[in-house]
Amino acid sequence: MNNLKFFFDKEQDANKLVWLSQLVIKNSSSIMKQCQTEKPFTFTIAQFLGLTLCYISDTIVSQTGDSKGSHWRVLEIFLNAQGWHQAVGVQTADAILGSIFFFLSRKGNSIILTCDCKCYIICDPKPCDAGYFTRLRQIVDVKVPPLVEPTTKAPTPLAGCLLDFVIQPLEFATATLNVNHRLN
Repeated sequence: MNNLKFFFDKEQDANKLVWLSQLVIKNSSSIMKQCQTEKPFTFTIAQFLGLTLCYISDTIVSQTGDSKGSHWRVLEIFLNAQGWHQAVGVQTADAILGSIFFFLSRKGNSIILTCDCKCYIICDPKPCDAGYFTRLRQIVDVKVPPLVEPTTKAPTPLAGCLLDFVIQPLEFATATLNVNHRLN
């Protein structure tokens, strides 16, 4: 998993990434516990999640017909604070998840500015170095239909899922007990 990002070719290795994603899903509980005992493994998981999001983003933007279900599920499992809290405890989970979100959001210098309860995403124009929020923005631009009028319900299930992916790091940063990962 460590060298995957260096040698990954999305056209040749797509099936391997699906297989690896399914393996990670199957062993998610033990992987979370391994992150608790082996701190460098947290960085490996963060890199894997970054690669997974990059793959999803690239294939959605290029509109290939590849299945992305296992990739979405990996992101759902490993970016969910409640899952981490159950697996390793609150304080350890906050440290691990904080490191993962920090790695994903800082990559490519994507920045979130919150002002007057609004969220603005400023994206780095270099797509190969795009960070977490930049990738989500690319996916939203392609997959979420434009709204005719304001609504309180997501127009599609994927739109609701993407909204959760945007909100989760923000909720984590405001609720965490770890002051190094808090939004002030």
